Amino acid sequence: QQYGSDIFEDTKHKQNHPEETTKRNSAYTNVKQLLQLVSIKANFNLQAEVHRNYLSYAWWVLEPLLHMVIYYIVFGLLLNRGGENYPVFLLTGLIPWMWFTKAISSSSNSILAGQNIMLQVAVPSIYFPLVVLLQTTIKQLPVFILLIGFVWLQGYPPEAHWWGLAPVLIVQAILTIALACIVAAIIPFIRDLSYLVPTGLTFTMFLSGIFYDFKSIAADWQDLFLLNPMAFLLKCYREIFIDGIMPDLTTLAWWGVGSTISCLLIIFAYQQLRYVYPRIVME
Repeated sequence: QQYGSDIFEDTKHKQNHPEETTKRNSAYTNVKQLLQLVSIKANFNLQAEVHRNYLSYAWWVLEPLLHMVIYYIVFGLLLNRGGENYPVFLLTGLIPWMWFTKAISSSSNSILAGQNIMLQVAVPSIYFPLVVLLQTTIKQLPVFILLIGFVWLQGYPPEAHWWGLAPVLIVQAILTIALACIVAAIIPFIRDLSYLVPTGLTFTMFLSGIFYDFKSIAADWQDLFLLNPMAFLLKCYREIFIDGIMPDLTTLAWWGVGSTISCLLIIFAYQQLRYVYPRIVME
């Protein structure tokens, strides 16, 4: 019921054609099957979540909108920060940040939450954080579309430099996958860290320049400030949406390479720990 009847047909086919099954048992096939399983499970989880909520898909947009309104009232009106274009400045930082923080916080306990499946089916442990990451990303897509529409209506129409959004989104996706999988991999061994994840994300939020321009801090600290990858990515978003220029593609490429290497290393670590996690989650 959870993964479809095709999984049984595939099992029968393997039993009747053992030689063909041996040939198919390659790394490419395993990765393809894992990604298909992640996609199916994420889709089912989203459908179940939608059916549980009275407002259905509307919550995907209403929840981030409520966060935006609250932060704008506090920082834009009560604290009187920013200026005429502060709503655009705030949203171009807040929406990418919400994607990042939701992905990290939701996937942090994903391996522990999937212990029942792990103890019954030989599913790779990395499957659990990947499902949560895909769910979070799908839910953020409508919000990003609304952000683009809002920026356009505020007098920042799409131009050629908007193509720079593609590498920025790709780098943020790779970085988010790497950090989320690292956190999810560590927490089963040190479960108390799950209590520190929200605090760490809140601390990082105020160090990422969501509510203020990094140029407002002392010049001696700006380079150090931009070593925070999310601070640099938010700077890239604002350069595209507000300043009308292409971001620093060289630095962006370095963050992409570093994030990709981190993903490869964490995949290797998950493979080495594939037989350890079932024992750890039972403790």
